[in-house]
Parts: sequence; C-alpha cells; structure tokens
Amino acid sequence: METKALNVEGIELVMPVFLVQWWPHQLPLDRFPSFCGAGGGLGDALVPENCYGLPLSPACFVHDISWRVVEATWAGFHQGNSMFLHNNLAIINARSRFPLKQLRAYRAVTYFNAVDTIGAKYFWDDKWQFGTYEDPLEDPIVLEKLARVGVEPLRRAA
Repeated sequence: METKALNVEGIELVMPVFLVQWWPHQLPLDRFPSFCGAGGGLGDALVPENCYGLPLSPACFVHDISWRVVEATWAGFHQGNSMFLHNNLAIINARSRFPLKQLRAYRAVTYFNAVDTIGAKYFWDDKWQFGTYEDPLEDPIVLEKLARVGVEPLRRAA
C-alpha cells in the first residue's frame, strides 16, 4: 500500500495515499469521534480510548482504514500497524510534556504490541469475511469511517 505523510495541525500523520484527499480538515484532532478500543473487557484495557487523557482517535481512524485497504498479507498487516505506532507517537510528541510524554509513549508501544499480536486474529477474520476492495471508496466500511468524520466522497457512477 502506498502511503503519504500529511501535516495536520503541525503533526505528521502517515496514511494510505488515497486518504490524504479525504482527510477531514474541518475536524480538529481533539474533536475526532472515538475509533479506538477493542469493544470491551480485557481487549479494551489493552486498546484504550485515550492515552492518559490524550485522545488518539485520529491514529485509530487511520489504522481502521489502513487495515481495510492493505493487501491480505503479513506485510500489509504490519504496515498498517507500523503507521498506527508512528501516528500515535507523533500525536504524543506534539501534544505532551515530561513526564506524561514518556508514560504515553510507553503506553503507545504497549498498545502497538497488543495490536500487532492479538490483533492478527481480527485482521485475518476481517480479511476473510470482507476481503479487500480494489477501490477503497467502494468499501462500505471505509465509507462508514469517513462518514463518521463528516466526509462523504461521491461514489462513482456504475
């Protein structure tokens, strides 16, 4: 998957290249709806909604979309997760001060390790159930994520 860095509020976020065009610039990073968390229980403890009070939803948003658009390979899985770690650390570095910066960075690495190990089951289940669309804007899950941040790309005429 081809990626590109986008400067958002002074933070370099890495994302699938197609998402740069559809980034919700009207939405401040600290006002993103939640895209984080594993849905409850132990999973939610490992994959928190925020990191010691700092919302990481933009990184989770990019990660959710990345998992949908990467190819169904281990390389694709790890590429999406590596972007996730990069984006979490970029937000933490820009929005934190000592000692929270160090605590949050440690938590982000723990978060990444959980996603990069336990998350494999969910990645492969998702790929098995939904596959990968050639055009990301034909993927109903990608479109749902974009709609949640107020972006609704025009669908191509059939």
